[in-house]
Amino acid sequence: MKNLLNDTYKGWLRRFIANYDKNDATIYRANQLLEALEGQLAIDDFIDLFEQFSPPVVEHCGPIHIPYSTILNQQIVAWRAKSQQLKENYQQASVALNGLKLTSDYSLRAPKVAALIKLLQQLMEQSNSYLHHHMPSIIGVLISDKFTETINFLANLSEEPLPIAKAGDFYSVQSVDEAHDACKKLLRSVAAKFEEKEQSAELHLANSLLQNVLMVHVDLNSSDHWFNPVSYCALV
Repeated sequence: MKNLLNDTYKGWLRRFIANYDKNDATIYRANQLLEALEGQLAIDDFIDLFEQFSPPVVEHCGPIHIPYSTILNQQIVAWRAKSQQLKENYQQASVALNGLKLTSDYSLRAPKVAALIKLLQQLMEQSNSYLHHHMPSIIGVLISDKFTETINFLANLSEEPLPIAKAGDFYSVQSVDEAHDACKKLLRSVAAKFEEKEQSAELHLANSLLQNVLMVHVDLNSSDHWFNPVSYCALV
């Protein structure tokens, strides 16, 4: 799977080790953390790992020169806080998604939206999905106070014909399943709304949700697909 958060962490550590090419305890600790980040890790593994490698809290007056050991310590503390926040947001998003499932039924009225909801449920249940760079953006929509309104907004959209696919856009990627195809069609309906003068918060949230769902779903299902959503900048 591509676009993983731990790849970002490992990339940072490799650059840190290369920039401070020293044989001391700090570089040894950086190499140990780099090795520990290999493989598939659950969110609790990340939290425990960064807790293990976090430095003890030491009060000081703050030197003018920040040693490279402090740079590593600050980064590990930031990663630990980010992992903890991600876990909390996941829990909150799961509650919001389950609540939507219990109170709404889109199967007959809006089957494409029903497919999106089912896909979101599957992503939330996949143990490795949280590692993807774009999952925090999806979670951000799910925990938004306008999430339910955003889903209702999508359910009420008129279907638009798909455009001629251009290399690198969302429509040029071959659908991996029916849910992927449904999300592409929903995205096209959202795109049509951007041509109107009035643009609601729900429109922008729906746009963000669909783009990120498409990217995560493709990456989770195939390492062969790649596309560049920058070419579809009208939907940013």
